[in-house]
Amino acid sequence: MDIDSAIEDLEAQAFFASISSRQTQQPAKVILQVNLIARDQTFFLSWPLIGKDFVAGFDTKASGNKPVWLLIPITAVESMNSNFADIQVAELFARDLLQSRIIGSKIAIRTLNNEAAISGSLISLQENYLSLRLPSRQLVHVPIGSLKFLAVEKLNSSTED
Repeated sequence: MDIDSAIEDLEAQAFFASISSRQTQQPAKVILQVNLIARDQTFFLSWPLIGKDFVAGFDTKASGNKPVWLLIPITAVESMNSNFADIQVAELFARDLLQSRIIGSKIAIRTLNNEAAISGSLISLQENYLSLRLPSRQLVHVPIGSLKFLAVEKLNSSTED
C-alpha cells in the first residue's frame, strides 16, 4: 500500500466514522485490541491502519459520543489481538502520515513516562520531533519515540497539498 492510497483510506474512514457518529453508535466489525506496554492501557480500534512503525484507528471506547482517531507508535505496543486473521502492514511511516495530513490539527499526546496529556496544535515535524503550539502560545518539542499515543482532537480542514 503506498502513502496516497493509505491516506485516501484514512480520509474515507474518517468520513464514515463521522456519519456513524451522527447515527446510533455501531462499532465497526473489524476491531483491533491494542495493549500498551506495562499493561496499563488498552484501546479497541475500529478501522485499524497498521503502518511500519505505528498502529492507528478510531477508539471505540472513547469518552463522549464522538470517535477519536489515535496513532500509537509500535514502540508503545505490548500486544495486539484482532478478529481478522492476517495483519496487513501499510508501507507507511508515522512521520509521513503526520506530515502529510495531521499538520495544523489540534492533537493531544501522552508520553511513555505517564506525564499528563499535552494538548496543542501540531505545527511541524523536525527529524523525529513533533512541534506543538500550546494554548499558552508556548512551543513544545516532543520526540515521536517517547509517545504513548497521539489523539487527533480536531482535524485541520485545510485542503492545501
